[in-house]
Amino acid sequence: MPGVSGRVDEEDLEPSAAPDLSIEFEVEGESWVALSGGRTRSGTAPDSGALLLLVLFRRAADSEDEIRREAWTAARSLEELSPVQLSELLGRSRPFREVDPSGKGGSSGGRAGRQGSSGKRPPRPGR
Repeated sequence: MPGVSGRVDEEDLEPSAAPDLSIEFEVEGESWVALSGGRTRSGTAPDSGALLLLVLFRRAADSEDEIRREAWTAARSLEELSPVQLSELLGRSRPFREVDPSGKGGSSGGRAGRQGSSGKRPPRPGR
């Protein structure tokens, strides 16, 4: 589980309950698509913490696996987020960093196992 530092390890990330759900929304005349990248909880063992959702963003015109941005937010699912909230979250997002499948990548930006920015969506567990 993430600790006080707010670091999230890949082992803590659970697949999204609705992994194929996507929501299209517009920001300044450009269409974007939000996808659920997984979820986890904040806090430590004695504190159950808040549910956190990893939201992935791609431009609607891009291929389905070309993810451009990512952001964490306190939510259980994408359905809880309005287009306005998604627009604000996109504004606070950072460039997407692909999961290193070998698990040997160093810590990058405080998240172990993430590196690079190829923009390709990581494989979903169980697929």
